[in-house]
Amino acid sequence: GRSPPPQLYIIGCSCPEIIGVYNLQAASRDGKPVYQKDSQEKSKVCVLRWSAESGFWLFERWGLAHHSEITARSAEDVQCPHEVKVWEDRARCVEVDEQSSLTDADGVAEDMDWVATSELSVSVVDDASPQIFVEIKSGSKVLAARGIYNLQPQKRDLRRTYQNADGKWSLFWSSREVAWILESSSPGTEENPQFRARAMRDVPDPSMHQAGCRPWEVQDLASHEWLADPGVAVQLPPKPPGRVFVSGNHDSNPLYGLYFLRGMRNGRPMFA
Repeated sequence: GRSPPPQLYIIGCSCPEIIGVYNLQAASRDGKPVYQKDSQEKSKVCVLRWSAESGFWLFERWGLAHHSEITARSAEDVQCPHEVKVWEDRARCVEVDEQSSLTDADGVAEDMDWVATSELSVSVVDDASPQIFVEIKSGSKVLAARGIYNLQPQKRDLRRTYQNADGKWSLFWSSREVAWILESSSPGTEENPQFRARAMRDVPDPSMHQAGCRPWEVQDLASHEWLADPGVAVQLPPKPPGRVFVSGNHDSNPLYGLYFLRGMRNGRPMFA
């Protein structure tokens, strides 16, 4: 059969802790893949798995108190959870003792109102864009980081990384900080302190927006203080046009004429 995707992205659950990127685990369960959310605190582990005993795909949170919370489910018997068409959700989670069976857990849940929801979505993490654009408005302390960033071959904490053309700035995911980090490789000085930026949003790519997330923040590495900076944004570069026209005339401008897109060179569109 088909191999399960290595990463899934979940949005729209009533329990915010469930939202984020999930990684495929080495061990399956009941013949189907198991996924665990990235960036987990030891006190809470979020798992997405199939239960043959209860007949449901389950979003389950486990804590150090040996209790689990079933936050969403689906009875659709598919091979992988991203194939589920309709999930059931509820307004609050139900705690289940670790010694209770999944059937008991589902029995407790039946006392609550399970409601089909179109908001909860499980999707496969798409292939990374080869480039992203870091837009930074004047006045920002990380203005030097503005520009086109290229996808790097190596991953960091199981997610894609980007670097600008001169290699002085990197954009990567930090599981420890639960944030996308924009960081310079150059050490700061007392006269010219170095700054870094972060976006605390658990998304597969830094160009993606997450509802209700905070704006990018900038940190002074001397004071370690984080301050919101709405002037920082990460987005996919626009698709280049198929053709461009250089105005003028042959006498005043030898480049005058119509040019067609011929591909990419050094990370930029090339016209001829």
